[in-house]
Parts: sequence; structure tokens; C-alpha cells
Amino acid sequence: MLRIESSTEGFTIFLDDRMMLHHGHKSPLVEFGTAEATVQQRKGSFRLGQKRHKRHPARLYKLLNLQDDFIEIDFDGMTRMSVREDAGHLRIGFSRYDSSFNRFRLRLPATPGERIFGCGEQYSRLDLKGSRVPLWSEEQGVGRGKNLITLLANLWGGAGGKWHTTYYAQPSFITSSHTWFNLETKAYCVFDFRKPKQTMIEAWAIPEEIHLGLAADAPATITALSRLAGTQPK
Repeated sequence: MLRIESSTEGFTIFLDDRMMLHHGHKSPLVEFGTAEATVQQRKGSFRLGQKRHKRHPARLYKLLNLQDDFIEIDFDGMTRMSVREDAGHLRIGFSRYDSSFNRFRLRLPATPGERIFGCGEQYSRLDLKGSRVPLWSEEQGVGRGKNLITLLANLWGGAGGKWHTTYYAQPSFITSSHTWFNLETKAYCVFDFRKPKQTMIEAWAIPEEIHLGLAADAPATITALSRLAGTQPK
């Protein structure tokens, strides 16, 4: 069941009495922005940066439509967010935003002490809680971060690896709290799990859609995400 509690300070959206989204003036749910990307590549490894970065937090809001399975919210004329319950999970979309926006941020509630798994093929860490995870497919490099092998590879030809380098990055994850998340985008992303009570999602494009779900146990959580993202053929 989809439910919203709103006040002058913000709102909270619940799915089956579990808090899934929270918006406040000091901690806005979404931010849009603009920036120019800078990309350097050497030996299949990339250094990504940005310049002229401007952020536009969506603070003021107005509830436009409220139904049993659908919520629509306007953020101060900057964008409209739709939240629809579909087969036990939330489908979140954005519309009516300026076409110049090419940066996106989303703040999600998190549970202290939970474990987080996913983000594609991760070779260094299984539990990603406490980590800031860039999602970008590139050559692994030599070594896995700050060690002697990586240092020597960088001195030899800038071929050192990082702890997060992967051949397959996927913008999705599951938690030990039995929630799951999927971001529909092909853009560079950063998933920041360092704060105990908040997960920060960043993307270098406005996502096509966001899926946020809740399940009864770990197998059901994996099954729900697999149904959306797909599995390899047998």
C-alpha cells in the first residue's frame, strides 16, 4: 500500500508502512544540475571530472495528485515527480524539467548497520556499506588500489588499478534490510553508501526511471530485482 505523510517541512512516502522516500527542506530528496564533463583516458583507464557544475536542489513542493497507487508532486516548477506502485515496488519518474539539466542526485533513507550488495561485478568488496562506488566500465589496471603493485604500475605507465574498477557496472543494489534499487540510465553514476542513515545516488543524466522495492526476505529481494534487470540465458 502506498501512503504519503506531508507537512510544511517536507514529506515521507511509505510502501507497506516502510519509509521509502523522504524529502525535507534541509535534505531535499532530489537535485538537478548542469555541468561539463572532462574525460582523460590512458591504457583503458579513465579519469572523469567535471567543470562549471551548478546544483539546483528541489526544496519547495506541492502535492498535485494522490491516489491509492499513484502520487504526483511538483517541485517548485523545476520538475514533476510521479510515484506509482507496481507489483509491490515503486516506479519513480521525472518530467517537465529543463532540457539543459544533465546532472541528478537522489537521497534515499538507509538503515544503520545494514549490508549492501550489488553495483555490478565488484572484485574488492562484497559489502559496499561505507563505500563510495563509481559505476563505470573500464580496464581493471594492475593492482586493486593503494598498494606497492599499483604504485609501481602507475610509475611505469599510469596503469595502476583502483579498488572499484570493473568490466561490468550495473546501477542497482540490494540490502540486508530487504530493499532493492535500480536506476535506468546509461550515464556515469556514483552510489555513495558512506552515511549510516542515507544513500546518495548521483548520475550524469536524468534517469529514465527509478525502481525501488521492498521484499519479505533475501531470496525474495534478489528475485524481485532479477525480474526487472533480467538474468543470463541458460
